[in-house]
Amino acid sequence: MNITVAIEFALGSLLALVAGTAAAADFADITVISSLDFGTWQSGGSLSATLSTCVASADTNNPNPRGSANNYPYIIKVDSLDGPGFTLYKDGNSGYTGDQVISIGFEHRDILDQTAYETLQPGIYDQHLHDGLFKNCTGSGSNSEFRISINQSELAQKQDGVYEGQFRATILGGESGVASDFEDFVVNLTISGNSGSNSVKISRLNDAAFAPFAGSGDRSWDEHFCIYSGAASGAYRLTVSSLNQDSSGVFRLKHASIAEYLPFTVAFEDSGVGTATSPLGVNPVSGLGDSSAEDCSGLDNATLTFSVSEQDMAQVSSGFYNDTLVLVVEPE
Repeated sequence: MNITVAIEFALGSLLALVAGTAAAADFADITVISSLDFGTWQSGGSLSATLSTCVASADTNNPNPRGSANNYPYIIKVDSLDGPGFTLYKDGNSGYTGDQVISIGFEHRDILDQTAYETLQPGIYDQHLHDGLFKNCTGSGSNSEFRISINQSELAQKQDGVYEGQFRATILGGESGVASDFEDFVVNLTISGNSGSNSVKISRLNDAAFAPFAGSGDRSWDEHFCIYSGAASGAYRLTVSSLNQDSSGVFRLKHASIAEYLPFTVAFEDSGVGTATSPLGVNPVSGLGDSSAEDCSGLDNATLTFSVSEQDMAQVSSGFYNDTLVLVVEPE
């Protein structure tokens, strides 16, 4: 991105075949670019569509010139008005990330000369000259075409909803090579019934280790972690089970060498700080996770608290006790 000015200057200089400033009749114009609506995508392959426009680049703004009027070449670029890259955002919110954004591709070609499509990079002018026409492309029709593409792999796993991106096409041309004009346009897409809205993820869970018991005091451990859910508002349902859990839902630690069990409790909190207070058993609990970033942007949003009472520890044999918990999260 930092080389945009240098590239623009170099190509602008190339276009200015004769050094000097733009003359009064120097003319560059790009006509209105229609918005593109891809419609509704339902897990059905890649998408591609075209948008065309008229680019005028001349030494006059007369659409039907006579005499010594001339056309001149132009160069073109596309920028996102929402942020870096070529991106569509769910609900048009440029603050979204992860499975709420869709990356798209832009290509450009000359229609009249039937040149091959050239891949565009955000904010950078393309690398060869195109033939400009007179104002409104009178008698010739549109001479400039964009192809916008979205890969199926990019669309898969995105949340359901309406996605939108705002873009600007800018040209440099005219007799001087530095006359400029631009047009803004919008690209829309709706995703419906996509599996992305059912994606969930748990991260940053660690093993819990109680302090050794020496005859007195309860033991507890707070485990903070991240839950992501692609469902609306990040809603999810969490079920916690144990390899040693009994039929009534009591969690138990098992002695490492004998068949003896030590009961413990598990509590849940829909928050990434503090100590959990809602006891868990065989039934699931509901919460609201992060719906924009799978890693919760580095923040924890859920807590499990494990506790063992002094009374229970005093009644079992000495030794090492452990258990394995299984966490299952589902979109809700």
